[in-house]
Amino acid sequence: PGAVYVSQTLQFRSPVYVGEKVVAEVQTLHLRENRKRHL
Repeated sequence: PGAVYVSQTLQFRSPVYVGEKVVAEVQTLHLRENRKRHL
């Protein structure tokens, strides 16, 4: 609720094999203030 999925860009730099650790990074570009937000 309250989220809009706009787009996604993927870059595959090398294969990932079973058992390997994968690190992901997420960046928030804009956060709109909303007083009705509940966490």
